[in-house]
Amino acid sequence: MRAHHSTAARVSGKPWLLSFVQARKQHRPIGTAYWALFTDDREETTFNQAVNLRCAPPRLETQQERAGRILIQELGRRFGPGLPIIPARQPLTEQHVRCVIAAFHNRAAALRSRLTGDALIESNLSPEEHKDIQVVLFRKGFLQNRIGSYGANPDGQFGPNTRAAIKDFQRSIGAQPTGFLSNEQRVALIESPEEREARDAREKERQDEIERQKRAEEQAKRAAIEQERKRLEMEAEKAREWRRKIDEAQKKGSEYAKATDLNWSFVVSDNPMTDDQDYSVSSNQTNGTGALAVVEGQCVKDEVQFDVTLHNKNEPKVPLGYQRSSLGGVIGKKRINDNTALATSFPIGRWSNEFRLSNLSFRNDDPESADITWRILAEIETTRGTLYVKLPTFDPTIQKLIINCKNHYEIEKLRQGSFDG
Repeated sequence: MRAHHSTAARVSGKPWLLSFVQARKQHRPIGTAYWALFTDDREETTFNQAVNLRCAPPRLETQQERAGRILIQELGRRFGPGLPIIPARQPLTEQHVRCVIAAFHNRAAALRSRLTGDALIESNLSPEEHKDIQVVLFRKGFLQNRIGSYGANPDGQFGPNTRAAIKDFQRSIGAQPTGFLSNEQRVALIESPEEREARDAREKERQDEIERQKRAEEQAKRAAIEQERKRLEMEAEKAREWRRKIDEAQKKGSEYAKATDLNWSFVVSDNPMTDDQDYSVSSNQTNGTGALAVVEGQCVKDEVQFDVTLHNKNEPKVPLGYQRSSLGGVIGKKRINDNTALATSFPIGRWSNEFRLSNLSFRNDDPESADITWRILAEIETTRGTLYVKLPTFDPTIQKLIINCKNHYEIEKLRQGSFDG
């Protein structure tokens, strides 16, 4: 608490103070700097002198001066103009008010820059909040007029009596008596037991909710980690299984290629339409009774296509007879690897005596994947007897075609990716 005197006494010798009081009523931001006015008397005196010099506010008229001026004016009206006229004091202007406000803002910033910790927190409280603290300190018996010249009435100004009251309160709650309230101490001082209980309940509920969210997040995280672990295990198992199938296909395919003992030719030709090279393989297979199958394989996009052309070997000018489906396909049976042979209608190719035997794919999910398909058989009933068409995909020549087709496919994917980018 600062010393309490009458308004006239407090403003005499401080003509800027009335400017400040009036400005504080009209300008809310000045309230946050109001505490800076009350530090110690020596600094206040220096500050008063600086404000008077800079802002040059008019000196305020005392009650005695005002009474004398009014008396002389009254006598002048009664006895004529012979008496001297005492002019009224210069009025307080908006310019004076703005100057004082700026001085307080600058002083507040300078003083606040030296504060730390709870003192800095307290400096950001409004005068109303300061006054609320004093009211509670007074009501709870902590605020007393220990230094009579400062008083003990709540006025929003923290002097020695208020600091002593704050220290007493801090001792009562087992805190270090610094004289400056932390946010937690201020809340503990101001709130009632019911409010404190409600706040504690809210805080407990908030902490419980944070804990629940934390547990839920941890559980979700563990579940995600477990799910990712299972996914990786499944991927690894799929990769191992795929590797096992490849190894098995290579072993069985090599043995089957040697057993068939077929001759395959490999041809590389220039394609003027694409400026690339085309690769193909071919093999002639007969049944010994006049039926001939010319098997040709070539690269087509992401596949290796194998087509079969049927001929009558003994009578080339007479077409070889075979069964056709209602859709025009060649009726026969097809067997892949060690699987059971199934009745099949082979699609007709470019010519009436040509059909599609297989489309070896570079996709793992394809039933005729080039990586694990090691044997394809076709059984066709012809007018020259049963014809078996054999495709040993792990024959070195066929493998050469498959490798070149796959490389070409990978290059095209990279090109397409660069175009998309």
